[in-house]
Amino acid sequence: MYLLNNKALGISPLIYSASNVDVPDGVIDQVKRRLFQCLWKDKRDEINRTCLYQDYDRGGLRMVDFATMIKALRLAWIPRLLNPESSNWKTVPNYFFTKRGGLNFFT
Repeated sequence: MYLLNNKALGISPLIYSASNVDVPDGVIDQVKRRLFQCLWKDKRDEINRTCLYQDYDRGGLRMVDFATMIKALRLAWIPRLLNPESSNWKTVPNYFFTKRGGLNFFT
């Protein structure tokens, strides 16, 4: 239960911040390292990290893969940008994409 509470309370602010700014790879690596240090209490990993990302019924702990979460956040804006509904926030991305040929390759 400690892991779940710690994960929920510790990762949420990081994910929120990462959704608003560009996160350098060094920061992503540091967050991953600290998450596993917290899990194993600064000892050597006892289970392969890729196993820990899996669901409980597959032997994992549903650990957050911070790098994958960042990639998902970076891609999440694409469907919203392609939505035909007009929004003010779309002005800047549309301007830059139009200079590069537009977003027609997505449709």
